[in-house]
Amino acid sequence: MNYDLFTQPAWPKGGQSREVLTYLHRHGSISPREAMAFGCYRLAARIKDIRDLGWEIQTEAEAHDGGTHARYRLPRMR
Repeated sequence: MNYDLFTQPAWPKGGQSREVLTYLHRHGSISPREAMAFGCYRLAARIKDIRDLGWEIQTEAEAHDGGTHARYRLPRMR
């Protein structure tokens, strides 16, 4: 889904969910390691909170030595 200024869902009021969504807007995607840089150790829970507000966030598996982890992506805004 593409969002524009007038149709995007509500933003989290504050806290880590807002930091995660801000990061997604600036960088396009986020991984658990990147979220740890600002103290977010439960990224999947924060992504759920953001999705509950109506944001579409895509999840993809990203391989690394020893396994995989999630990378979350925000579709581009118009």
